[in-house]
Amino acid sequence: MNSEIEQVLTDRFTRAIKRALKPCPLIGPKWFHYYPGGKPADFVFSGVGKLAKATGQKPRRITDLIMRNLNFQGVGFTVRDVKVSRSGRISVFINKPGGGDSVGEA
Repeated sequence: MNSEIEQVLTDRFTRAIKRALKPCPLIGPKWFHYYPGGKPADFVFSGVGKLAKATGQKPRRITDLIMRNLNFQGVGFTVRDVKVSRSGRISVFINKPGGGDSVGEA
C-alpha cells in the first residue's frame, strides 16, 4: 500500500504542476519524497525552487498555483493536512489506511 500512496501523490502533484504551468518545465523525480513513518511528513514535494527558477516566477507564486490545482478527491485515503513552508516545501499528512494516523510537522 505504501508504494501505491507514493505513486498516487506523485501523480496528483505532477498533474497539478502540468495544469498550473504552461509550458510545463521538466519535473524531477527527486522532488517527491515519501516517508512511510510519517516524519517529517507523509509526503513532501520539494521542487518549488527549481520550478520557480525554470519559469522565472517567485516560489510563492509557484506554490499558490500548485495548491490551486492540487486535487486529492478519490485518492483512496484521507489527506489530513497540507502545510507549505516558507521555502515552498509542500508537506502532506495523511490518515493511514487501517486507522493509524501519521505524526509529523512541516
